Amino acid sequence: MRITVACEIPKRRAPRHGKPPDHWWNAEISLLRSNCVRTKRRKTRMVARIARLRRQAAVDFDNERAEAELTRTNDAYREDKRQLKHAILCSKKACWAELIQSVDNDPFGKPYKIVMRKLRGYPATSTMEPEILEAVISTLFPSHDHRQEELREE
Repeated sequence: MRITVACEIPKRRAPRHGKPPDHWWNAEISLLRSNCVRTKRRKTRMVARIARLRRQAAVDFDNERAEAELTRTNDAYREDKRQLKHAILCSKKACWAELIQSVDNDPFGKPYKIVMRKLRGYPATSTMEPEILEAVISTLFPSHDHRQEELREE
C-alpha cells in the first residue's frame, strides 16, 4: 500500500530558472532555435571527425569528400542561424507594433510593465501618501463631474 501511494506522487516540473521568456518569444522561434542548435552540433562533430581522420592519416581518407561534407554542414548551420535571426527580428517588430497599439487601450497594461521592468523600479504611486496620490490622479485623469463641481464653486 505504501509503495503504491509513494509511486503516485506527482513528478516535479523542471525548474524555470526564475526568468520568464521574453514577450517576443514564440513556438516558431523555439523550433528554429532547436534546429539551429542541432545543426551547430552536427557541424562541430563533423569538424572533430575530419580532424581525427586527418590525424590518423587513414589511407582511405578522401579529403575532397570531407571538405564537401564540412561545407554542407557549415552552409546548413549558417542557413538555420539566418532563419532564426530573421524570425526573432520579425517577432520583435510585430510585438513592438502590438505594444504600441495597446498603449492607447490600456496605458498601465503590458507596455507599462515592460518599461518598469526595464527601469527596475517600483511604481511611484506605491510610495506616495494617499492625499498626494489622489491629487496626482485627479490632475492626470480629470473627470467631468469634478470639473463641473469646481466651476460651480467658483
